[in-house]
Amino acid sequence: MKKFDVIIVGAGVAGSYLGYLLTKKGLKVLLLEKNKKIKKDSGIVSTNINKFLKIKKELIKQKIKRMKFVSPSNRIFYLKSKKPFAYVLQRKKFGTWLRNRAREVGAKIIYEQCKKVEITQNYALVYGNRKYAGKVLVGADGASSVVRHHLSFKSPRIFNGLIYQTRKNNEQDITIYLNKYFSSHFFAWCIPKNNEYGMITKNTDSSIFFQKKIGFKPIDLIYSPIPIGCTKSFSNRCLLVGDACGQVKPITGGGIIYSLICSNTASYVLSEAFEKNRFDEKFLSKYERLWKREIGREIALQLLIRKYYRKMTNKQVDVFFEMFGKDIENIDNFNYDKASTIIWKLPKIKILKFLLKNISLLFEWTYD
Repeated sequence: MKKFDVIIVGAGVAGSYLGYLLTKKGLKVLLLEKNKKIKKDSGIVSTNINKFLKIKKELIKQKIKRMKFVSPSNRIFYLKSKKPFAYVLQRKKFGTWLRNRAREVGAKIIYEQCKKVEITQNYALVYGNRKYAGKVLVGADGASSVVRHHLSFKSPRIFNGLIYQTRKNNEQDITIYLNKYFSSHFFAWCIPKNNEYGMITKNTDSSIFFQKKIGFKPIDLIYSPIPIGCTKSFSNRCLLVGDACGQVKPITGGGIIYSLICSNTASYVLSEAFEKNRFDEKFLSKYERLWKREIGREIALQLLIRKYYRKMTNKQVDVFFEMFGKDIENIDNFNYDKASTIIWKLPKIKILKFLLKNISLLFEWTYD
């Protein structure tokens, strides 16, 4: 049985970055990853990534200065800024680069599926093709986390992320479609640089209508589960990081920046845990307190905004575009990772008028 200080299950963004940070601190780290292939997603991330990583130019496919939003009746407004507020990453190259950084500082990466985990008094045990022991286990294994399941942690709500590859794309801008017939809970999109259409939805039946309405023919479909809403992130000798515990922006479904923030926090807490030889649940609870201090309020606000949007009809979405489109276009300085700040920058009187005209949005909080 091979022994490590920390075993991280999952070598995606959260796992690779945390593995790099912990190894740099002198800990013996194992990254256990089931797939050699890098997870495919749209690769959109805010420019705040530069606060964590020095992103090389070759990892950036596109710098984003504006996005087009389209309503059910084809009303349009643009979210725009003088400086880029986000990037489209070369997602495969970015994921490979993160893993290589962890490996280069000394983290060990083994490609093997985690089948079972067990927490004992002295070790966290991970069973793959072989058996591994660590003083601490980190579940960074995504929305369908094996670690979370075996520890009986509650799961976040899981939605369907669908990415359609096409041969060509007629759109000029990254386009967001807010149409309840496409996705009642979320939105659909087009990213021309990726030759990609996509959607986050609860009911995948609506995807056929989306294809016909927009008029594209997919040549490939990639499915990705999207976790929404956070679950418990700590236990004896164990932490959860990233999608595994729902550290995701509830409005967009993006998780890269939140994964980096929480990996930083996990690195700090685990470093202190090894200094004090404290791996109990009470001590590791500090991790959840700290990451919620960073992003907990924003996640709660975005969940609230999503609940309002979920209740809106297509007609109400069109009214929102008509009332606030120009106001949103006039906002230049905004934080792409804190979408709630865009709402707060809208005229308060107009928001009140909109809510009074659509009073039903304030009541009947049944939410599927």
